[in-house]
Amino acid sequence: DGVVLDTVAYGVLIKAAVESGRTDLARELFRESGNPDLLNYMSMIRAAGRERDLPKALRLLEELEKSPLVPDATTYNCVLEACAVCNDREAADRLFQRMAKTEQIDVVSYNTYLKVLLSTGAHSQASGIL
Repeated sequence: DGVVLDTVAYGVLIKAAVESGRTDLARELFRESGNPDLLNYMSMIRAAGRERDLPKALRLLEELEKSPLVPDATTYNCVLEACAVCNDREAADRLFQRMAKTEQIDVVSYNTYLKVLLSTGAHSQASGIL
C-alpha cells in the first residue's frame, strides 16, 4: 500500500544511488525494477566502472545485448570508460572492435579509446587512430 514505481522512477533512484556511491542500493533497485531500461543499465555499468569491476561492466553489457533493448554508442562508451578506469587495453581493444562492427562509435568513443591507449603506453597505436 504505497507508491508503485515505474521504470523512470527506478531509473532516477538507481542513478542517484550510483552518483552517491551507494552501489549496493543501486544493484538492489536494479533487481527490483524487474524491467530495466537502457539508462538503468548504463547507470549500473558506470557503477561497475567506479568500483573498478570491469568483468561486471562487461557482464552487464552482455546481458543488455541479449535483451530486447539495443545498446547505443553511449552505452558502449560507458563500458569503454570502465576499461579506461581499469587500464585494461585488451578489453578496450576487443570492445572497440565490437563497437566498430555494430557502427556504434562516436567522438566520445575515440577520445575514450585514445585515453586507454595513451595510458597503457600504446603511443604508436594511438597515433594510427589520429
